[in-house]
Amino acid sequence: MSRSNHNKKKVVVRPDQTVEGTSFEGIIPDPETLSQLEALAPGCTKKWMELAESEIKSRQKNEDRITWTFKNSTILGQVLAFLSSTMIFAVGCYALYLGHPTAAATIITGSAASVIAAYYFRRQNQNKD
Repeated sequence: MSRSNHNKKKVVVRPDQTVEGTSFEGIIPDPETLSQLEALAPGCTKKWMELAESEIKSRQKNEDRITWTFKNSTILGQVLAFLSSTMIFAVGCYALYLGHPTAAATIITGSAASVIAAYYFRRQNQNKD
């Protein structure tokens, strides 16, 4: 059983006038519609196939661009998070070096807690989706 990708509809414009039309889902209409169009306008099937091919290429290009952007922004975010955590840890170590153990412990513990919380809440949001 083949499923058609087109829908035939009648629309009443006025009580004495009805318009019939066909719509279809996807890029290419079903073979029956294509053969009818080819009979009315020779060469249109080839143009329709070229249009479908260019549409597919365009979608693939957009998907590649979106994937590249997502991947690079994720990597950049991880690198910046690592650098900021390292700098905060260095400040805590410097405070310890200067003889301020309470401040150093607060800075290092606070930065570690914030990193752990960020990963925890990120994981919680991913599990919800």
